[in-house]
Amino acid sequence: MLRRDMNNKIDFLYIGDLNLEHGGAQRHTFYTLKCIAREFNVLMYIVGEPSQESLRLIRDLKMDYVIVKNFSYNHLKIICKHKKVRFLLVQWENPQWIIAAYKISREMGIPYILLMHELPILGTPTKIFIRNFLLEYIIKLLTKIIKWHERFSAFESFIANRVKITFADDRKLHFYLDTIVRLLIRIRKFITNIYRVFLVYRGVCCALNILAVSPVSAYYVQTYFPVSEKILTLKIPNGVDTRYIDGWEKEEDFKYDIGFMAARLVPEKGIIDLLEIIHKVQQKIKNDMGKEIKVAILGCFINEYIKQLFLRKAKELNIIKNIDILGYLSEDEKFKVLRSMRLFLYPSIKDCFSISLIEAMACGCPSVVYDLPFTKQFRTEAMFKIRYRDLHTMANIVCKLIMLSHTQPTEFLSLRKSAINFARQFKWDEVCKNETLILKHIINNYNINADGGISK
Repeated sequence: MLRRDMNNKIDFLYIGDLNLEHGGAQRHTFYTLKCIAREFNVLMYIVGEPSQESLRLIRDLKMDYVIVKNFSYNHLKIICKHKKVRFLLVQWENPQWIIAAYKISREMGIPYILLMHELPILGTPTKIFIRNFLLEYIIKLLTKIIKWHERFSAFESFIANRVKITFADDRKLHFYLDTIVRLLIRIRKFITNIYRVFLVYRGVCCALNILAVSPVSAYYVQTYFPVSEKILTLKIPNGVDTRYIDGWEKEEDFKYDIGFMAARLVPEKGIIDLLEIIHKVQQKIKNDMGKEIKVAILGCFINEYIKQLFLRKAKELNIIKNIDILGYLSEDEKFKVLRSMRLFLYPSIKDCFSISLIEAMACGCPSVVYDLPFTKQFRTEAMFKIRYRDLHTMANIVCKLIMLSHTQPTEFLSLRKSAINFARQFKWDEVCKNETLILKHIINNYNINADGGISK
């Protein structure tokens, strides 16, 4: 679906997902789009169904946009050709989008800029053993090939069943052929995946520039890719929508002792570790204070399997009664819940600069996190950084904070004020201006190089 006819050349074709329920990259785009659209002629190429708030914003900005249900390289190529696109801007490290931008650059000569929050495919590794993206991925694939206990895919099952039918009377032969078939299929997948990841690697390396959303994003990218000279980093990674927190100073009653929030509830965000910690905290608080704790979880499970895994674990630990799963909330409802939390518990390993974390702190929540690269950016006494996977210590810190709020409310209030003061440094308006200045800088440098006959 294409809106508005365009006679002028498009400065940026911006490939992105504008469903705000999908995570931080989508929210980052939502809050920075107004500056970019006012400064440049932008065509928004929206993949998937956008949120109503995003559509309203695009229409208010009078932007041109295309909405596609499923991403198509050929369709993107046609749009680029007919709309005279000067640059491609890729919203996040989606492998399919990176490969498409790389191919279009090679075929049509259109340079592209990657907005990178974390590593494509690998995310944010907690430990770095191999400082090379291709080798790291190849090792991961090799470990998958030898996992014989994994279920067959539909295609593998079809081939295996054909083998069983053909050699039904010879069980020994069937066993060997079955093993060979599985191995050959997985080798084929391995080769296909290696080619795909090679294209992603080339896509990152051949980008005109990489706009790292945070210093941690830059750290990961330059560690795994030889692109240090192409990286430009935002001064402020993400922000807080001050409309929902300005003027709030009154202490509210705490409805929840512990809060957790992520757009997508997946194990990498710490939802399984969260349950173990809640279990330990519940036992200690009940023994020491004779109270039941209450926990709020905001966000949506990425699929039914993860949801059932979470619920089954919560029931096993006998803490399901302590947890309210609130799902995805409107901004007003979300900030109201955040203000009613005593503290924020966030054992995530998949982040570069968490919007959930900074929003919780802006609402006065002291926070307990793992000591990982992304949390090192938060320099405040209101954040407690615990060694990765040390669930016992993390639970103890949570208990101490809950008890502190009851026994020494003035000291706890001081922590809350520290969290608020720290978080309010991060404003979307500043992120917006900074990102626009960087994009201007990239275009100007490219134009100078092109006019001077320097290689692009």
